[in-house]
Amino acid sequence: MKYAKHTSLRHRLFNVVFLVGICMSFSCSLMNYFLGLGTVPILITAACGVITVGLYIAFRTSGKYELLSLVVVILLSFVFFPTMWLVAGGTYTSIPYYIIINAGIIALLLVGLQRKVIFLLFALVVAGLMVVEYQRPDLVFVYDSQLVRYVDLAFGLFVCLFSITVLIAVLIDSYMDELQKSKQYLAEIEAKNRMLQELSITEII
Repeated sequence: MKYAKHTSLRHRLFNVVFLVGICMSFSCSLMNYFLGLGTVPILITAACGVITVGLYIAFRTSGKYELLSLVVVILLSFVFFPTMWLVAGGTYTSIPYYIIINAGIIALLLVGLQRKVIFLLFALVVAGLMVVEYQRPDLVFVYDSQLVRYVDLAFGLFVCLFSITVLIAVLIDSYMDELQKSKQYLAEIEAKNRMLQELSITEII
């Protein structure tokens, strides 16, 4: 079944998560370039954007929500963000803001035991990264100046604020849309039932 035939709330949210992820990745890559934060952060964020575009195309053509949502969450939680934590400055940078966004993505895309396991493992990874940063601060990238640091922090904060606002807005709007459709469907069923009852009474008379 093609993506166009899927109109569920989760599919719409996944679609928005992809678009937000693409914007976040490429905007961060550009900001890293303009701030001169090094080749590695620029390439990693750009590569994440390219991979996200590829996964988005795969989702639009196949509609395999369960598989691709798990792939996206695993890549973000255990590959992209841990790597960015180390190469982009850890707690000294805006990466913790993105970590919070990723926790929200886990909650939105996964369900049941899968959500609990992935979130627990992600929390353990974040705790491990903080321990590593504390024990080996030399492994973490250091900014050239305070100005560059605050520009990066401000950019990351506003990107995350925008992202969480979009995700919550789409969640609420989609939920209200589904609720309205359910009410309309229920009203149609009640109207048909009343019509059938009236017909039955007429036949009896």
